[in-house]
Amino acid sequence: MLNLSIIEESGKYTSAEVESVTIPSVKGRFTVFPNHAPIMCVVVPGEVQYVKKGGDSKERYSVRGGVARIENNNIMLCLEQ
Repeated sequence: MLNLSIIEESGKYTSAEVESVTIPSVKGRFTVFPNHAPIMCVVVPGEVQYVKKGGDSKERYSVRGGVARIENNNIMLCLEQ
């Protein structure tokens, strides 16, 4: 399982346990699964998608940009909306 934290520029904070997260980055879209290698990247305008624990729903999150940090099954997204 992954721990996802989303912090918006407005200060809104969202967190969830998820199975995967797909992030639009300057090098293209990529999907993070448990035990992904550590990485930091720039998030470009597009849509962040994540599958909540249990796999029964896919959430979509429209973004204008930001940064992502993935490490030790923790994903932190600091996003502009």
